Amino acid sequence: MTLIELNKKLKKKFKNSETPASIIFPFELIKMKHKNFLEVRFPSENYVIKKNTNNWVVNYSERGKLFESKDFKKEEGACEFLYNKFS
Repeated sequence: MTLIELNKKLKKKFKNSETPASIIFPFELIKMKHKNFLEVRFPSENYVIKKNTNNWVVNYSERGKLFESKDFKKEEGACEFLYNKFS
């Protein structure tokens, strides 16, 4: 699964959900592509997936405090991990 696919799946999952979620997936107009970053925001918690130099990172924070950070070698692994958090 890629970030684009993850974005679509999460939007579909939370569309009619009672849990208010904001999904942020920035688009770079100059490069005409999405940034390597996706954030899922809830009222008191945040999930972020982003590309670092050599790996992908998924972070979980609550009220601004980081509680979990997990590294992945590939985008697919990071996206699957984050999607499974909501299953």
